[in-house]
Amino acid sequence: YMKKSFLNKIILVVVLTLSVAATWLYANPVDVATDSGFDTSYDGGSGGYSGGGSSWSSSGDSSGLSNNDLEEWKKLSTPEKLLTLMPLWLFIIISIWIYVWIYRDSPRALSLNKNKAITEEEFSKYIKDEPMEQFILNRYQDYLAIQYAWMEFKYDMLSNKTTNELYNQYQMQLETLKTKGQKNVMKEFLYVDGMITSVSKVNNQTAVTVEIVTKFYDYIINEKNQVIIRGNDSKKVSMHYRMVFIKNNSLKPKTHCPKCGAELKNTSTNVCEFCRTKITKETEEWLLAEKECISQQ
Repeated sequence: YMKKSFLNKIILVVVLTLSVAATWLYANPVDVATDSGFDTSYDGGSGGYSGGGSSWSSSGDSSGLSNNDLEEWKKLSTPEKLLTLMPLWLFIIISIWIYVWIYRDSPRALSLNKNKAITEEEFSKYIKDEPMEQFILNRYQDYLAIQYAWMEFKYDMLSNKTTNELYNQYQMQLETLKTKGQKNVMKEFLYVDGMITSVSKVNNQTAVTVEIVTKFYDYIINEKNQVIIRGNDSKKVSMHYRMVFIKNNSLKPKTHCPKCGAELKNTSTNVCEFCRTKITKETEEWLLAEKECISQQ
């Protein structure tokens, strides 16, 4: 995100510098022979000029400044020349800002390499109850639910959508935010594109790797005074994620804690008696096991 903002500023400075140079040269023209090259007829050849029709002519009705216009232009003072060129300047400035505005909010700022995507036929060998495109959209909804649970500190919802390992990681990070009195605000999500790059089945567990591009506002605030600490509430970020979702094909109750390995004697509490890790129940729903940011703008 910061690299993108810096690059936009560099582009803006370069374009403005070139515009100033072009304006100065236009305001201080160099004398050239008006007939230089214009008396030559290019008959034949690709894109050549001919002596008639719309060809260049040495007469005063050709495009550009005539000799009289040039002399009148030279008589103007520099402020008068700049004032005359004011419409050109306004056009350049407006064009630059329109470009920056459109470019920063373009949903195609990031794109997926579709050569990595598997086919519908390959997908259907493992997943038979959902078409591939619908599966991608459903997992995107799961992603949104996880983002909402993260933002609102809804631990139960988070544990129902993620694996034990990922939930424990998220829980520690959220506790850090709570201790600092901070909150991660995310809003106005826009789905851009998605694809599936792999599906596998190992030990009665199916794993699907999904890549998704999405745009949203993302920033951290101080919960007491609502002041933004990091991020920007006026510019969306584009995120390219790689996410792995898993699903258990045969449900078996957990007998040991997935974190410390201790035997689970009292499963009704859903908490390990030794390390206090929350034990999520086995489910037939898809759970997020991994989430990696591949690129960001």
